[in-house]
Amino acid sequence: MINLPSLNEVKVQTLKTMQRFPLPALCAFIITYLGIYLTHESDLNTPPDWVWQGLMTSMLGLISLTALNLVAETTTKFNRGLIMLGGVLLLGLYFITLPSKDENVGSLWAMRHIFLMLGSFAALSWVPFWRQNISNKILWLWCSQLIASLIVTLFFAIVLFLGLAAALWSIEALFSLNIDEKLYFDIWILIVGLFGPLFFLSQFVVKPEKLKEPKSVSGFMGIFTKYIISPLAVAYMVILYTYTAKILLTGEWPKNVLGWLVIAFLGAAIFAYFLWTPLLKKTWDKYRRIFWLLLLPQIALLFVAIGWRIHAYSWTENRYFVVVLGLWLLGTTLYFLIRKDAKFKWIFFALTTIIFVSQIGPLSGYNIGKTSQLSRLQDLLVNAGVKKPDPLQGVNIKIDKQSENEIASILDYINDRFGESTLKIQFPSLDYKLIDHYDLPEFIMDEYGLNYRFEWERNNDDYIDTDSLDFYTDMQQPLNIAGYDWKVQTNAYEYPNKKSSINGYDFRLKQNDKTPTIKIYFENNLIDTIDVSTKFESLLKARNLQTESIAPEDAVVNYESDAFDAKIYLTNGWQHSGENTRFEAEVYLRFNN
Repeated sequence: MINLPSLNEVKVQTLKTMQRFPLPALCAFIITYLGIYLTHESDLNTPPDWVWQGLMTSMLGLISLTALNLVAETTTKFNRGLIMLGGVLLLGLYFITLPSKDENVGSLWAMRHIFLMLGSFAALSWVPFWRQNISNKILWLWCSQLIASLIVTLFFAIVLFLGLAAALWSIEALFSLNIDEKLYFDIWILIVGLFGPLFFLSQFVVKPEKLKEPKSVSGFMGIFTKYIISPLAVAYMVILYTYTAKILLTGEWPKNVLGWLVIAFLGAAIFAYFLWTPLLKKTWDKYRRIFWLLLLPQIALLFVAIGWRIHAYSWTENRYFVVVLGLWLLGTTLYFLIRKDAKFKWIFFALTTIIFVSQIGPLSGYNIGKTSQLSRLQDLLVNAGVKKPDPLQGVNIKIDKQSENEIASILDYINDRFGESTLKIQFPSLDYKLIDHYDLPEFIMDEYGLNYRFEWERNNDDYIDTDSLDFYTDMQQPLNIAGYDWKVQTNAYEYPNKKSSINGYDFRLKQNDKTPTIKIYFENNLIDTIDVSTKFESLLKARNLQTESIAPEDAVVNYESDAFDAKIYLTNGWQHSGENTRFEAEVYLRFNN
């Protein structure tokens, strides 16, 4: 029989949790308040910077201050205060370094925020034992309780929200009330921002180091370890070893995604090994060694794959993270091969350390990636002899398409990750007035007489996909539209809901069909259908031959009727497997009355 706690017991437990974790509890209150504030104020005006900055800081503080709180509990009261004060000061520094909404600083801060939260959560696995020499079984028991508490918290949060939302909807339906939908969001924020964290924190045992080693493993953990995670790890190992054999037989370079796939497999394998901790017996020591030896070839494959990418395209933060995690996996494997008494505590400690080191300071992946790519950009520009064009002499630069594509790729990377300020510092002599953040790479290349291509164009330069074909018309070239009075911009995103107000006529595209057509409606009645498939196919073939972008007058379909004439430019198109099509067009009209 399950004994449910009384409301008084819930109140007492909540107060104890807040007393034990005062700063994490404060972060939970701030998250809840700011979340509700954003829900109600975002439609009225743009919230001030401190709102979202405070929300991000509180989210990080909820996890990081919990980890510091567990460290502080193992020290004296005076040291405890110093540790928590240091944590608050670091969070304050993090708050003031977050960009404002007016700064176009790229996506770096978002990725860094996610990794810092992951590093803080990884720290929860070992910080209660930083001064104790505990066994792997005790650490396993603490981590299993941690994960179980997280799962139970998520389950309770979802069930509680669904129950309250259903009750609120019932009141609205039965009593014919008009309840603001934002109230549902308020309930969800209260549950996730306040109830969830406090309930999760309440599950932490007071002295984790005194946990008793389990005599047996629960049925759930046994089934999960033996029949779910372990078979998956074995399946991944078979797949990767089969791919390794293919590489050796064919001699082809590993695919770009291999690095992260190997890391995911090795991480899953080590996690499975950790879950087996209370199940392993001393007689199985030889099999443990075989397990770690089997990981070494995959680690070698990881470094071969990422080494080739770095040699060809230099460092980025993603390649840096792959190398760092690869070194962690290699160190873990060698540690368990060399030491019979290897402790998982130090493995989790090393993981937490490399996450924080890779995110902050001069050795961070972002700093190394930016420095390497800027250096590579300068080398490409120097080798191509690129200089700012003289307006009197014009541009006379000889550069191959691959180098242009690499320059465009680096400019996109710098602009996306580090923002426009980094590019403006790199090219200070250009006039950036009225240039949008997203147009900076194209603007810079134009200023230096280079041809900028979008990412999908650059990818199509490298290979021909016989399954998918596309074309792109250069609509920046002069158009022969003399005598045409009206323009209808029609595209895939507006179809089929686009309504035209030009003399009652509406042009709609027929998408995802083997025969691309344009349907003409007059006052919502279909009056004609223009088959553009012949022109569409010819443009696909031209693009498939790796020609440059299509000239506008080569992409025209003419239409004549008693009421009007139309000149239709197919601006771009795509076809997959010879059937599914998608295209866009500009239609220019000349009425005859």
